[in-house]
Amino acid sequence: MSNKSDRKSQNKPNIQLRHVSIRVPWHDCEWNGCVCLNPSANISCLVLPRIRETKSDEMEDKISGQRISDLPKEKFPACINERCAFMAPFEFEWERRHPYSLTSDYHKHLKPTEVRLSAFSTAAIPFRWMNKDFAAEIACDYDIDFDPDREPTEPSWLKARKWVQQEDNQRNLLETFRKFIIPEQSLCFFYAKQTPLADDDRRVIIGVGRVKSTEAAKPYKKSDEKLEGGYLWEIPVTHSIRPDFKDGFLMPYSSILKRSEKDPSLNLADYVAFAPEDRRLEFSYASEHVTHDAAIAGLISCRVALERARNIVDDPCDKALRWIDNRLSELWKLRGPYP
Repeated sequence: MSNKSDRKSQNKPNIQLRHVSIRVPWHDCEWNGCVCLNPSANISCLVLPRIRETKSDEMEDKISGQRISDLPKEKFPACINERCAFMAPFEFEWERRHPYSLTSDYHKHLKPTEVRLSAFSTAAIPFRWMNKDFAAEIACDYDIDFDPDREPTEPSWLKARKWVQQEDNQRNLLETFRKFIIPEQSLCFFYAKQTPLADDDRRVIIGVGRVKSTEAAKPYKKSDEKLEGGYLWEIPVTHSIRPDFKDGFLMPYSSILKRSEKDPSLNLADYVAFAPEDRRLEFSYASEHVTHDAAIAGLISCRVALERARNIVDDPCDKALRWIDNRLSELWKLRGPYP
């Protein structure tokens, strides 16, 4: 029986416009498309399991500071799958292999498939939406054609997996997530789970810009088109943040860390913009929709931290503050008096 939605809810969210959060790892040269300058010293990125389990300090130290686009794919740093290069001013691509294709006869026809990102882009992956524990409720709220009966029942190990497997269900969930992220209107919040600035489990806002464009998730290539397929979960998102901070900004964390080397008395946490804790879900699961209220709270947190930082660093904080004020004005109008 389809979950498309026979249930009529009086409390469905206003889904005409959502902003988006995208998790990134800590990076010591501002996510510019280069390997960290000192990879082995970057322990903050290890909070993310995909980096912790695959990072080779020895290998990455040998290629430190090099542009990803100049490296063979086999030497890409472990953080490539965790959106480490969202400020790269160049296009690059890497391959994604279906996680079961090497071990399962049911998936061996799914071939490695390229993810191509243009300059100043990254990939949003809405893990919560693709989790069967949440997908049915999300489908009901957003009126998505998601049918649990489409999900595979064999083999038993696949049925037991928590992730949505069937390709139509995957496509419909991913495309709905993308549909409500509207270019030029939606904001893009980059956040990290851990940084060198604060020993705190709150999410740290790294930067904010506008969404410039999105692309649909791609299906995996198949060796046999008659067999069941699947989708890469990466949704390419191009954003507006540039080094001149004309339409978006990065928080000046790198400059603050350098300043603290000269002035150890600085309390680094004073200059950190934390995502609103009462909206933690909207800054979780790698990528998630962000409401107007959460966007307002996030920008206000950035504003407070930037007001402090402008007194100790030379970064264009004033330009970022003006941009924030303009976006806050827009958000209050979008939100309205009765959200």
